[in-house]
Amino acid sequence: MTSRAEIEAQILALKAILKEKEIDPDFTPKELVRWDPSLIGTILHMKHPISMPRFILDNCNCNTGYYNCSNELEMEQFCALTYDGILVNDDVTGINNPCNVNSLTRRMLNYNLKNDFRSMTTVPLWLSQIQDMKKDMSIIKNTPPPTHYDYSGQVHNHDDLVRFDPKWTYTDLIIPSLNDLGVKLEKRIREGYPIKIIGHLPLCGPDDNILDKIFITSSVKLPLQEKEVIIHKYPLSKLYEEWKADKVAGRTKRSV
Repeated sequence: MTSRAEIEAQILALKAILKEKEIDPDFTPKELVRWDPSLIGTILHMKHPISMPRFILDNCNCNTGYYNCSNELEMEQFCALTYDGILVNDDVTGINNPCNVNSLTRRMLNYNLKNDFRSMTTVPLWLSQIQDMKKDMSIIKNTPPPTHYDYSGQVHNHDDLVRFDPKWTYTDLIIPSLNDLGVKLEKRIREGYPIKIIGHLPLCGPDDNILDKIFITSSVKLPLQEKEVIIHKYPLSKLYEEWKADKVAGRTKRSV
């Protein structure tokens, strides 16, 4: 039987591990480039451990793909370090079909400046809810429905709300459950049918050290090839350790 002293020792050891995983709140993108200005323009990369094309969860009534990126994009984030923070894809919008206002032709990834590395640990998703129009009382009553619904704090079976891109039903790819993936729904927008839902997919687990999952990255094109090859140089945690050592030593700039 475990004694109280042993349990307390285990708790202290666990607290030490958790403390070690904490990130100094002063370690921000702006602080990183202030510490070492040569890092401006550096590309940071974080990718979901499961290989999944971004368009796999798109509305299958629309043409698959995104307006401002390659269809090869997976559940991943590429963020550029700037003087004011990192450029993060944190939202998705639809582009209306000029022939039908209730139909979308493409989606667009929206990028915004953020001064928090955690902001790049999720991927915004444009999902579509399967609707039974006969059961939609707002249509039966000809009542204009609200344009936005807030999903914050609500519990839903996400898998019942989403349809997958049909082309993936002809492959051996097994699509994980959205609930198991930890997808969080935030709002839905009624733009005809089906209803569009904005969600976010986490790229790592809640207990992971995000700095170990974000990589300093470069890309190259091999001779006679068009596709870019992504090369991970080292995790962001390596820079964090250097930055933290300089901070503890009272050095304001990166020591080389």
